[in-house]
Amino acid sequence: PDAPSFTARPHPTAVTDAQSYSALSQSNPYLSGARFNPSLWPSTGGVPSEFLRLYAHLGSPPDGFDPSRSESFGSPSRSRNGVASLLLMSGGWAAHEDLALRLVSLSPTTPVVVDHMGFCPLGREGDVAYGRLLDLVKDAENVYVRCSAPFRTGEGYEEVGRERVEGLVRAKGERALWGTDWPFEGRAEEWMRVCEGLGVEDGPGEKLYGFDES
Repeated sequence: PDAPSFTARPHPTAVTDAQSYSALSQSNPYLSGARFNPSLWPSTGGVPSEFLRLYAHLGSPPDGFDPSRSESFGSPSRSRNGVASLLLMSGGWAAHEDLALRLVSLSPTTPVVVDHMGFCPLGREGDVAYGRLLDLVKDAENVYVRCSAPFRTGEGYEEVGRERVEGLVRAKGERALWGTDWPFEGRAEEWMRVCEGLGVEDGPGEKLYGFDES
């Protein structure tokens, strides 16, 4: 509200460690988290240690946080450093499930958003992978799923996409986040029609990312 001309966009410089993230957050009040894209990491050697430290840092209280002051709880982002977003494009959830489980167990206080519904493909294999993702959402209190971009999995996605969103809403509706994949695809309105009536557009995104100060 206080910055009507502000347009959300990725920071031009990649942030790869906790120190850089902390420095950037001091100058950018809109910083709400970091995106982790395992597809861009080295194919050997596992998860880079600096990313593990950054992930844990997101779930820690920011410098100067005082839980005894009521204003410290104005939004969730004030009680922690941010949200971790997992972009699992190459291979989808099936290829990166072990990584996600490791991150969730590493820092239970770090909110994790699995972007684009885990990029689970259409068909039986994708249904099985998505079912495992829902199992994690039900078991872990810090895991969310962004319902966006199912059209990237192939044409004819509409019925499967809606069924998967419905499954998430039934399992843990309060962990369902709405997303259109704008501006990277021109099919946002189409996806909104597919999900009409499911209620995901009223999800916890504003509070999770600290945009709601109520």
